[in-house]
Amino acid sequence: MESNNDFALNRLKILGTNDSFNKNSGSLIINGGMSCKKNLTTTSLNSECINTNNITVNNKLIVNKILPTDPDISEIGSKTEKFKNIYTNNIDTNNAYVNNTIISNNNKTNSLIVSNTANIGIDDNGNILLNVNNATKNILINVDNFTISNNARNLLNVSKSNIHLNSLLRYKYSILNIDTKCNNYNLYINSSIIIIKCSICTKISLMKKLSLFNNEEIEDGTLIKIYNKTNKTLIIDNNNLNSNSSIEFLYIINKWEILSCNFINNNNNNCNSSVFTNNNSICN
Repeated sequence: MESNNDFALNRLKILGTNDSFNKNSGSLIINGGMSCKKNLTTTSLNSECINTNNITVNNKLIVNKILPTDPDISEIGSKTEKFKNIYTNNIDTNNAYVNNTIISNNNKTNSLIVSNTANIGIDDNGNILLNVNNATKNILINVDNFTISNNARNLLNVSKSNIHLNSLLRYKYSILNIDTKCNNYNLYINSSIIIIKCSICTKISLMKKLSLFNNEEIEDGTLIKIYNKTNKTLIIDNNNLNSNSSIEFLYIINKWEILSCNFINNNNNNCNSSVFTNNNSICN
């Protein structure tokens, strides 16, 4: 001990150089606790527990566990002061927010929410296999073969040459009871199959817009089928549709075009029948 100098400066200096490997070794051993109201500077610090407001480590910090004082408010880093890299074998978290890019060999999560754009998979030419674009609300799948399976069997397979559906096909349908007296009923299309069960107004026009309050036009290539389940003949876009009959329309270049017609429970089962005519011409 430098008794003269250190006593005058309120300083205690230990000249011993014994290293400390546990709580019973070192140049200074204190059985009780130690309180430090200012900074503590050391080359290495070994402790079972450190309770401090701030700690600065210039090289590396080796710990077995880092536990929060309060799980609801404790943080590692901040929104403005982030770590450059975190290297770990596993991350178990309730939520993960990534502002830029995730690069990983394996990700397992119960829920993945991407706030902007997500790219999954790259082929040998550098093309993205799956792209999710939040701005355009589009999903682009760029693969040679796409399969949807329920583990028991493949339900849907899409390739360059064909689409194979290995399940029942369900259509959206609507059932109409047109009980409004009118010279002409405007039918806005909202389903692939339309069943007309009752209609006071027998003349029906197919609209090109999705609804009265939606100016979005029907997309080119839309296919619909209309069933007449009334007890009278309906006139649909100037085409006579007999009772218990059906007709198919395809929307082509801003116009509904007839594809086919069928007569159900009718002795005449010919689509060219005169009961299904367009301005006195056959329906085909």
